[in-house]
Amino acid sequence: MANISIKKGTIIYKEGAAVTTVSRIVSGAVKMICACGEIALEKDDVLGAVDLQKMTHSCTYVATEDTVLSTHIFKSQMELPAFLAENEALTTALLRSSVKQICSALDEEVFFQYECNNMYSYLSESYEEYKKLCNKYAVPVKALPGLLEVEAFHAEDDIPDWLGVYYEESTDMLSGPAANAFFQYPNLNTGYLLRFCEDFHKVLKACSEMVEYRSELAFLLMNKNGMDLFDLYTNLLFRIMRDGIDTISLSAAISTILIHIESIPSFNKELYQKRVQEYKETLAGIEDELASGVTSSASLNGSSLENSLDTILTYAKCSEETSLSFKRAISAYKKHVDKSASTDELRTLRREITSLFYEIYTMAFQASTNDKNIPTILKMFLKFGYVDEELAGAENAAYLYSIADSYTGNKKYHVYTIFDWLNEIKQGNKEPRRNEFDVDYAGYVHEMKTSGRIDANKEKEMLADTNEKVLFEIKNMFTLANKMTSGRIATFTPVFSEHTVLSSLESILATPEKIAASLIQIQKFDYSAFYRDALFYDASLPIPKENIKRKILPDVILMPNIGNRGVMWQELEGKSRSTPACYILPTFCQEELLLLLLRITGEYRWEICRRTQGARWNDLSDPSLTSEYFDYVQFYRKNSELSPDAKEKVKTALTKARNSFKEMFINDYLIWVIYEGKGSPRMNKVARRILFTYCPFPQAVREQLKSNPLYGEIMEKWQVKRAQENHRLSNILKRLENSGIEIPKELQAQQAFLNM
Repeated sequence: MANISIKKGTIIYKEGAAVTTVSRIVSGAVKMICACGEIALEKDDVLGAVDLQKMTHSCTYVATEDTVLSTHIFKSQMELPAFLAENEALTTALLRSSVKQICSALDEEVFFQYECNNMYSYLSESYEEYKKLCNKYAVPVKALPGLLEVEAFHAEDDIPDWLGVYYEESTDMLSGPAANAFFQYPNLNTGYLLRFCEDFHKVLKACSEMVEYRSELAFLLMNKNGMDLFDLYTNLLFRIMRDGIDTISLSAAISTILIHIESIPSFNKELYQKRVQEYKETLAGIEDELASGVTSSASLNGSSLENSLDTILTYAKCSEETSLSFKRAISAYKKHVDKSASTDELRTLRREITSLFYEIYTMAFQASTNDKNIPTILKMFLKFGYVDEELAGAENAAYLYSIADSYTGNKKYHVYTIFDWLNEIKQGNKEPRRNEFDVDYAGYVHEMKTSGRIDANKEKEMLADTNEKVLFEIKNMFTLANKMTSGRIATFTPVFSEHTVLSSLESILATPEKIAASLIQIQKFDYSAFYRDALFYDASLPIPKENIKRKILPDVILMPNIGNRGVMWQELEGKSRSTPACYILPTFCQEELLLLLLRITGEYRWEICRRTQGARWNDLSDPSLTSEYFDYVQFYRKNSELSPDAKEKVKTALTKARNSFKEMFINDYLIWVIYEGKGSPRMNKVARRILFTYCPFPQAVREQLKSNPLYGEIMEKWQVKRAQENHRLSNILKRLENSGIEIPKELQAQQAFLNM
């Protein structure tokens, strides 16, 4: 036991550090910072009491005054009875302080529960009110992304109601005359303290879950993407202001949203101020327009977009029946203010529009293949799914018109609009992607022959017919991927509609340059992501077959929709391992493009390994990314390298991934690149070792991390293995040089790869 003096502001114990001592406050004050908030500790309170069982600090303790502590060495939970018997004075303080701490935590937990319920109710009610206002003013209802996925809060482990009463009565007992008798029983005290630790951590876990839950709700109120409740209300306000409608009640609702955001202590103040300033500036601009009698408009000359649907139907040479059916369906769809409603009428209407859309799209595309001067409106239809100026909204239609002629893919970056991609297939430069049953075009045609639907001559003819290939692509990959990337599976329609526009189209347009820049950014942390195993052999060289890495970037196809999901459609084409993967994205990405591509790349990492390993993809006797990760997740409970806390986190992560090992790996991959690659450890040692082995950081990042002890051992082993590979290849290259043989470019590239 020793007394130590601590200056105000000093961190005494930090969350995550090992428990080696417990300390009683002799004088001064300390704040205990944890997921439950801040708990004030004063004279005779004990620091570290809550972690006598886990032996790792779950809280941070900071001196709020100059403080004197009496510290006691504490080695393990097993020694707790002896520790209490040897320190009778400390036992009294320890028991009383532990009860005080959990009572404070339970009070906070109740408050957190109230806050969560209150925020959830407010969000749900405010969105319902927004929909009513849209109906009132005949404005298309826009979705609030993420709201449908959020439910009222329920803790994984409910805190029983009696627990608070139990510890309140414990407070009375420990401060009353019965306490002296209680303190005389070390084993009883041990059991009580261990039960307290267990209960405190249940409360801590519940509070942590509620902190995360409140963050999710706060994101729906306001976020940097602008797809939030604040944006829905302000955009509605701006729209009806121009129509001369009274906006007092709507302005009041916006003020209430801001009050709720201001009440969240952890909310990003810079983001809040920026969004409020943008709102005020836009509001002032509209007020100036109205005062001057001049309103700005992004709409085009009336004749440019007038009767767009008729133009499209005429160009596609649709039958009168198809044209009338589609026009009736679009007219009926436009009349629905809430186009995402789940009524039977709308479900039937959406199905009809979807079926007719792809029929018309096929005919319009076929007509465009022989047209060197495709009308701009047709390009809007083929690239963006645009069909009607009213349905799209005047400003949106104007923007689409302004970019339709210039917006295209870029073969240099392997990026294609769906229109470009279908043209590549039509010209014989690309093959159709596999369908939803994982059958490619050749397999599909062969299946038709074996089932007797076509003969051998027709099979041969179809295999060479690029028109049939285009039809296969539209009926399979295009129709399914278009729906998947939209993120609106239940309410999807392929036509461009204003109600799906939640942000400025210009800001969310996925261009080839943005996609290429995002893929480069990913490779700055996972440089080997797009390298495949290949075999180099040249009979004229005096060397055996050599395993090398070959870089193969994915093809990226852009669907004509506004969406928030990316899809890894296939990791390669056919049996050839030298063919590119296929990534599919929405043309207008309402999620951050880098995150979408990062998630797809994580899935690609998993699937290309599975394809390469074949039946042995989860066989640990043949080490690979999938086999090692599969073994890690399957047997984490028995893994002696993982602490109890780490095992609990693996269990939680697996539950969040819906027990999908692949989904859990993708989530870990995101953490690996976003956090671990920037020196912010978030993973356990086993997962970190697997990711470092198969998705290593480039040299620049490794240099920054080499001083971090968490990476020391795994980095050293990896570098030894890499040095051996480099040494062996260097000897081969030296032998070729000494023989006067020019070094093949494939081997030069392999040496460069080994030095990355």
